[in-house]
Amino acid sequence: MKATSRANHLQRLSIVPLRFPRGWIRSLSIARWQRYCKVPDPLVKFALPGAEWSLQFDEAAVSMLQRRMQRWSRSKESVGQLFTNDLTASTIVISKVTSLKARHASWSSVAFDPIEAMRQRQDLLQEGLYCIGLWHTHPEAMPTPSGTDERLAADHARAAISVLNGFTFVIVGNRPFPEGWYVGFHDTARFLKAEFSRS
Repeated sequence: MKATSRANHLQRLSIVPLRFPRGWIRSLSIARWQRYCKVPDPLVKFALPGAEWSLQFDEAAVSMLQRRMQRWSRSKESVGQLFTNDLTASTIVISKVTSLKARHASWSSVAFDPIEAMRQRQDLLQEGLYCIGLWHTHPEAMPTPSGTDERLAADHARAAISVLNGFTFVIVGNRPFPEGWYVGFHDTARFLKAEFSRS
């Protein structure tokens, strides 16, 4: 059917062809992504049962980690470190989240260079920021530590035992914060899962 005859046919059927503005699909996707990544409550705190202290992520930290979620089938795991500027507060605030270059990354695993991680810690220590943990992503809604995760967390907990009672380990799943995150602490012997609450 020629273009003119097709237009006349549509007109007779009272059908008006839809005309969308250029870039509307991309705009819609960005808007949907921004709603998905919106921080639901900046006052969420994580704590171990009976603990007198808690852990909190500032809004910039949450937003950064939300952007790293593995939402697509071809996305790879990513990894980084968690920093705070006060180790003595009753509520320890994660105010800096960094990324580490992956030596290897796939949909279900990631590895980083420990030398780069140490260099990053030393650089940020000059700014008064202390590394208290690691984060990485998992391609699942409700993430849990793997055997590799447990060994990694235990190694770092033992290395930091002189300054930290426990090493923070965060796994970012593909559901929004905080339900889609695993936040735990390793005390060199075991993983302790923290529960979240809203202030």
